[in-house]
Amino acid sequence: MSLFLPEKEYQRENLLDLTSNAIGEGFYCPEGSQMPKACPANTIRRLSGARQLEDCSPCPAGYWCKEGDPQLYPCPAGHYCDGLNQTHPGSPAGPQKCPMHTFYNLTAAASRSKCHPCPAGFHCNETGIITFENFPCPLGFWCPGSGKPYLCPAGMFRSKPGAASDKECYPCIPGYYCPDPTLTGQPNTYGVPCQASYECPSGSTMPKICRAGSYCGPQTGFPPACPAGFFCPEGSHSYNTPAQM
Repeated sequence: MSLFLPEKEYQRENLLDLTSNAIGEGFYCPEGSQMPKACPANTIRRLSGARQLEDCSPCPAGYWCKEGDPQLYPCPAGHYCDGLNQTHPGSPAGPQKCPMHTFYNLTAAASRSKCHPCPAGFHCNETGIITFENFPCPLGFWCPGSGKPYLCPAGMFRSKPGAASDKECYPCIPGYYCPDPTLTGQPNTYGVPCQASYECPSGSTMPKICRAGSYCGPQTGFPPACPAGFFCPEGSHSYNTPAQM
């Protein structure tokens, strides 16, 4: 049975107790009624003898109420129960999910303010979240907690989830480059390997042509000098090709 469905079995048992034709708890009977009417969902009647719908009271804050059930239920975790109906003002409201970027891991929240902001390092990108630990900040981003995640900037990367600030984005390692993610449309989760004939020092955003007098094999961070007896023009990937001897 869904958490928010009425307790139909309880209603039947309650009706069977009406041997004296008195109105049971959770029901009301207007004048001329042939059968009791259940108090609507999100209202409650904890006494017998109700005569009209208005005798069914709004569910108190911090609780939710099932149709025809006099039992109070604590507002479920991940929700708040303030009795305010945003869709139909003036009508009683049931449990409402905590909004995005918030969570609540306890029961009986009586207002939206009880929903806690998602902590830094996490991205609560759904409503009704109970456990924020299931929503770590994704790779290549850092998350302040209370809003959207931010891309690690150009020249930086993040290969693990859970970054709480931009200081947890690290400079691209030597031999790799980390392009501007706003241009590529992709987060920098790892660096891109530097190709031969190029050099990529730490924090590179783009590969640079290998400097003259040095040579650059694949994934070169700082190029070694061309050895004595050889010459290395700009863009050299080796020093011992026939043309360089």
